[in-house]
Amino acid sequence: MSEEKLKLDKRFLYYRAYCVVSILVWNAVGIWMMNHPKQNIQYIFMMVPFLIPALIMLLHWAMFPFKYSILGSNQRMPFPQEPPILERTNWGGSIGWCALRGIPFTLYVFSSGVGGSFFGKSKVFIPKENISLLNGNSFTGYKLTHSSPEVRSPIVFSNKEIYEKLQEVLRIPLKVV
Repeated sequence: MSEEKLKLDKRFLYYRAYCVVSILVWNAVGIWMMNHPKQNIQYIFMMVPFLIPALIMLLHWAMFPFKYSILGSNQRMPFPQEPPILERTNWGGSIGWCALRGIPFTLYVFSSGVGGSFFGKSKVFIPKENISLLNGNSFTGYKLTHSSPEVRSPIVFSNKEIYEKLQEVLRIPLKVV
């Protein structure tokens, strides 16, 4: 990988403050509600819309190291200019510390590596030189281990078509299971 690039805008500072304030206020309101049990429901409904974005930002941090997450100051490597060989959406798997059950994430296979995105945002690209291991089966999922500093390892996905195409791109012989 080349040198690290900083994000051009400073929105990540706002996101950091939002997470901290939302979580602190959520806890303060929770402690206050212990002493006022009759008003619990209305305050919970008021706080949930503020807490959900903060939790999503923290999940983002579970997938990406802090400096490459939505809260960090560094940009991730963009997708290559070439069109993807294969593009498939997965509904299960995991990335680093975050298990994605029922959350769609799309994997892209390029001749130069593999990319991923969540809802068309949070794109990440892993060059094939950084991929160290690709194994698994259709029962437990396929596991991609890598050394990219921009996304946590391993990436587990359930799509056999992506697994086979990645084996072709990486020139790994197919195993007969």
